[in-house]
Amino acid sequence: MTEPWTLRRILRWMQDDFEARGLASPRLDAELLVAHALEVRRIQLYMELERPLTETELGAIRALVKRRRAHEPVAYILGEREFWSRPFEVGPAVLIPRPDTETLVERALAVLAGPSDGRVTEEPPLDEPSLDPPSPPDTVEGEQTYELLDPLDEAQALLELDERDGLAPGSRDASPAEEDAASPRDAAPADAPPPAGSPPRSGAGPRVLDLCTGSGCIAITLAAERPDAQLTATDLSEEALAVARRNAERHAPRVRFLQGDLFAGARGPFDLITANPPYVAEADHAQLMPEVARHEPALALVAPDGGLAILKRIAREAPRHLAPGGTLLVEVGAGQADAVAALFREAGLSGVRTHADLGGVDRVVEGRLDR
Repeated sequence: MTEPWTLRRILRWMQDDFEARGLASPRLDAELLVAHALEVRRIQLYMELERPLTETELGAIRALVKRRRAHEPVAYILGEREFWSRPFEVGPAVLIPRPDTETLVERALAVLAGPSDGRVTEEPPLDEPSLDPPSPPDTVEGEQTYELLDPLDEAQALLELDERDGLAPGSRDASPAEEDAASPRDAAPADAPPPAGSPPRSGAGPRVLDLCTGSGCIAITLAAERPDAQLTATDLSEEALAVARRNAERHAPRVRFLQGDLFAGARGPFDLITANPPYVAEADHAQLMPEVARHEPALALVAPDGGLAILKRIAREAPRHLAPGGTLLVEVGAGQADAVAALFREAGLSGVRTHADLGGVDRVVEGRLDR
């Protein structure tokens, strides 16, 4: 008699298959994909490891396995990725939000919370974000085979991971529908912001511009965390903006989106400008892991001039769009921070500094307009 395909068996088979193909996190990938196919929370898998699967369920799982074998990112297969404890829709038109980018958001919130003239005299400590460690992506510590723990021990282990990372018990890697129901929502502001391009109102909150917005994760997070702020976000890709608008409807509907090249159509002055622009050198693109090189949009990744072309434009043009005392924050690639800091100084920005991500890489460059 043929052995039935139970949850335990399919998870073990997927883990072995993904590991043989060199995928970075075979066990976690298997668990996320099976939970997604069955439309259950990942923790529920541990409670039903001996449950036989129907042919319909096996067919849904096999379709996801084929996509992952082709190195399609798990976030694209699931259709969303968590950022700053909120689920964001993602797809081939946008980059997948990374924990590294939370460094930029954290710094932006600190600037917005600082003195009224935008000057920051002391660097705030970095809090641990509620995501899995950034390296390697989509991994958990202590991978084990399925024979080592019984279902109750597996469930307890996952709850302990949730507690360690500051998540609500059982909330880790929820299905899209469940994450949507549990995700935070910001209240609609009592006073709507003026259209993009209008002068700032007297007594209005800070005006913020996010360039190369992609999924909108930076602009939307800032809008959700600072309901008083007036957020404008731009992107060259209309496909990316369609994703960003859907994410905004989910978390911060008042964000205004403009299609165009960097500052096109976004008249300031702005108190804060943020950007996570393309910064991968053309020569380095093919050397990235297949999930990135084959699937994430090159338009949002790659820039000429050793990856610095867009960063140079932002540094040169930003001062014309900043209010006096306004701040520019950009994310940069590993090894680029010193060069970008020099560009900021050449553009007349002061107080130039860099901020390291959780991996210790100088990831964000900051400068201020004094005049």
